[in-house]
Amino acid sequence: MAIRTHIIEGVGRVVADMLTRDQVRDLMKKAMVKEPSTREGKTRRRGGIEAARSVVAVLRKMINWGIRERLLKRSDNPVSGMEDNLPKKRKKERVLSLEEAQVVWHAAGTLGYPFGPLYRLILLTGCRPGEWARCRQSFIDLKQSLLVIPAQAYKSDHVHVVPLVPAAVLILEHTLANYAGRQGDYLFSGTDGLAPVSGWSKGHSRMMQAMTAVSGERGVVPWTPHDLRRTVATRIAEQLGVGGEQLIKRVLGHADGSVTAIYNRYGYVKEMREVLERWADELIGAEFDAASLWRESDADAYVIVEPTEAA
Repeated sequence: MAIRTHIIEGVGRVVADMLTRDQVRDLMKKAMVKEPSTREGKTRRRGGIEAARSVVAVLRKMINWGIRERLLKRSDNPVSGMEDNLPKKRKKERVLSLEEAQVVWHAAGTLGYPFGPLYRLILLTGCRPGEWARCRQSFIDLKQSLLVIPAQAYKSDHVHVVPLVPAAVLILEHTLANYAGRQGDYLFSGTDGLAPVSGWSKGHSRMMQAMTAVSGERGVVPWTPHDLRRTVATRIAEQLGVGGEQLIKRVLGHADGSVTAIYNRYGYVKEMREVLERWADELIGAEFDAASLWRESDADAYVIVEPTEAA
């Protein structure tokens, strides 16, 4: 999106070896201006601080790649340090209480495919929303109760293995049996598996409405899908206490460049499974079955939604 919308339009005709910091600065300023989208059928405005941040990150990476591969004659990167000219990104630290997380769980049961299962799987695994949104059927190993995200599809460029608790397995079995795409491999999709699901803004708006209906409270404190990941990490930390940082990193899939980590990518699965099962018991109770997982929503009401925006 940053390349097509801003970089090509702004400096696409500039020879990379001749790109100057002033040109990068002008590009960044233009990207910060919010404008109506020029794409047909799109109502979402483009531009803003986050757009400028993406432009800087993508362009810097492009120039670094060109230098590293000796496709450019220059050795300096005119984009380096440009992010310092942008407002500092405010750290998001929203952690839902157990009661809030339980309301999210129940509300998700009323949303239907694809966002109902998505929210519940994020809660049960601590994965990033995008990891489940872009999950392929081939990543799921139901026999071993594992989600295995290959290195090329993972943020930190390493294999990430996530144990699936029984409730997560039931959700995935139900999803694979009823909603798996035939034309493509994406598990959660509005295009029969050809592309990953999108439309998170509308999906989250429905989630907030569902939480209001489930809790009966009008003043639901706003949160983001990524806050569920932070909530899972916090609840696991409370379980483990001091010294549990290493296991939390494993659950979250944070990069570990040590030699031990490289040869131990499938390690700690047993320990990870234990803490995630304890968290699932706390979230939804120790007693559950397929019927209880879907009691809150009519399975026939699940519908494929067409993508409306990038996830």
